[in-house]
Amino acid sequence: PAYSTCVIYIVVYLMVNAVRVIYSKKTTGLSVRTFTHYTIFPAVSVLAISVIIPLIFTHYVDASFVRLISTSFISFVCTLITIYIVGIDKSERATVHNKFALLLNRLKR
Repeated sequence: PAYSTCVIYIVVYLMVNAVRVIYSKKTTGLSVRTFTHYTIFPAVSVLAISVIIPLIFTHYVDASFVRLISTSFISFVCTLITIYIVGIDKSERATVHNKFALLLNRLKR
């Protein structure tokens, strides 16, 4: 089937990343537990949470160009919100706040 290419890509990508983490552990002393806690867990959490609302939306709305645009927008917004709430820590949130404040100041000028 056509999707087998995607499945093979995902499997190979996961294997390459596993090798990368093992190599990093051996060369730099990277803690796999810390890496998983601060990198893998937030990424998987964002993925799992951010797809819920778009999937529900596409289930109840008939297929059309408007649904495509709406789903894209909803997915974008849900992903941004989920990244902000789940995917980044307090210091990263502070950086986002600072950058957003700088952007607003530049736009006001």
